[in-house]
Amino acid sequence: MFTTTNNILLGKVLQQHDFVDSTNSQAKILLAKSKPVEGTVIIAHTQHQGKGQYGNNWAAIGGQNLTLSIILYPKFVPASRQFLLSQAVALGIRDGLEPYLPQPAYIKWPNDIISSDKKICGVLIENSLQGNVIADSVIGIGVNVNQSDFDGLPHAASLHTLTGRTFDLDRVFHRILSCIEGYYLQLLANREAIVESAYFKHLYRLNQPSTFVAGGNQFEGTIRGVDINGRMLVEDNDGVKTYALKEVSFSY
Repeated sequence: MFTTTNNILLGKVLQQHDFVDSTNSQAKILLAKSKPVEGTVIIAHTQHQGKGQYGNNWAAIGGQNLTLSIILYPKFVPASRQFLLSQAVALGIRDGLEPYLPQPAYIKWPNDIISSDKKICGVLIENSLQGNVIADSVIGIGVNVNQSDFDGLPHAASLHTLTGRTFDLDRVFHRILSCIEGYYLQLLANREAIVESAYFKHLYRLNQPSTFVAGGNQFEGTIRGVDINGRMLVEDNDGVKTYALKEVSFSY
């Protein structure tokens, strides 16, 4: 069982489920019926249709990991700058997980969390826009904590596989929520520069030559940054090019 937090917003209201299709879906059903308290968390022991980026499923063994969604009302974030929310969430998760890890944790564009070149957390943010602002946001988070088997997923890992330790899920849950809230409050206080600076500090392979795939073609390039719309800037022999989500990926 998970416990409610002492945070200002995140996790003070907690809905727990044994089995759901996805926590994001449950959060959106909740939003359609009412206006839940900001920071409400929906967390599940098992989800059978977990959502990931690119329309992929997020596979996680029940009871061994964290699968949750947070409901926020970030109306202070302009719709044109919604990537700030993605940066804040990714930073909070990164900061929350790194103390448990033997190697540094990085943010792999746009918001995956990796360590030792292995993915340990995925994030799916679904925003509802109202004019120029974000009316509500559902932040879906999947963290691999105690799972030891990633058959068929050679680039996935968990806190357990990277450390050999078994972790208290509730403690990890509380730490992540506290760290996310810290960055969310920075945005609320109009301190976007702090969030952006920290994001680039921890961006995976920034200014390091890497191999990418775009349009079915493999190429060598170097990440030079991310623009305000969340598009990655990659420099190759022809100059700096801009890539949106799904247009480019790392080649393994």
